[in-house]
Amino acid sequence: MALKRIGEPNYVVQLIETYIADVERILSEILRHEENQKIDLHKLTPLAREIEDKSTRIGAELVKVACYNVIKACDENNHQNFSRSLMLLKKDFGSSKNKFASFAQMEQRIIRLEKSQSPASTSQSPK
Repeated sequence: MALKRIGEPNYVVQLIETYIADVERILSEILRHEENQKIDLHKLTPLAREIEDKSTRIGAELVKVACYNVIKACDENNHQNFSRSLMLLKKDFGSSKNKFASFAQMEQRIIRLEKSQSPASTSQSPK
């Protein structure tokens, strides 16, 4: 993977972990307001856009599309559509999170294997 060549073999794993942590944090903030029917949903648009931007950068297409629907509901201040769209966003993020986590685990195994097969680790130390 090209991202490994920049000198950080764990870069991809760190990118995934950061994405997951950031989106979980933002989602929890949005969820705190979900039940409040009096909240002006326009105030939540920047949070949904932040998730959309992060998802676009990492390639989480389903999450990006789900964010679009949340943003639309916020822009329309439509609480019913907001709740429905938010439920879909949580589902799609959960699915993407599981896929990214599996990928990160596989990447970590590859890194460990590469390290164990590198010339420095396979050469005999002087006696």
